[in-house]
Amino acid sequence: MSHKSRVEQLVDVIVLNLKQPDLSIGIGRKAVEEHAAPPRIVFVPTDAPASPVTDPGGRKDGDGNRQRAVLMVQQTLEVHVWGGGEKELDQLDRTEQLHHNVLLAIREAASTSVLYPTGRWGTQDEGEAGHATLGEKIIFTAQFAVAVIDEIKPLTPLTPPFEFTAKLNDEVAHGPGP
Repeated sequence: MSHKSRVEQLVDVIVLNLKQPDLSIGIGRKAVEEHAAPPRIVFVPTDAPASPVTDPGGRKDGDGNRQRAVLMVQQTLEVHVWGGGEKELDQLDRTEQLHHNVLLAIREAASTSVLYPTGRWGTQDEGEAGHATLGEKIIFTAQFAVAVIDEIKPLTPLTPPFEFTAKLNDEVAHGPGP
């Protein structure tokens, strides 16, 4: 059985949610410098600090003991988005639209476990390095909270419709999720 890294799994789910088969997708710093035709997205893993969630909601188990903290990895991806187009205004419009679609796909993939600490348009300095010669690009970061458990297991994408079962005072409720 082949094993995919967390980064590959995150990228797979995001791309699946994009539903755009004409995209060129890359992973890693070297892929930023490759010249592939837009529309194009490159995901570069950067930071992955681990930290415990120190207060898991103040919940207690059935014996009144506080639940243990869960160790989380904040997997950060730097995302480079090129929309393409012949004219500069087309490039800006297509890049903004693709950026918007990627944000929606990330939201579908990760829901509330993602943060967006930075975002900016590519600069001329990056263009001189060959990064922006295929048009305008937006670069942003997305941080995904991933639980560290006994072993690395495949991430489960959130796909609607959500269902829930809740038990309160021996009564069970079922229904659609958020």
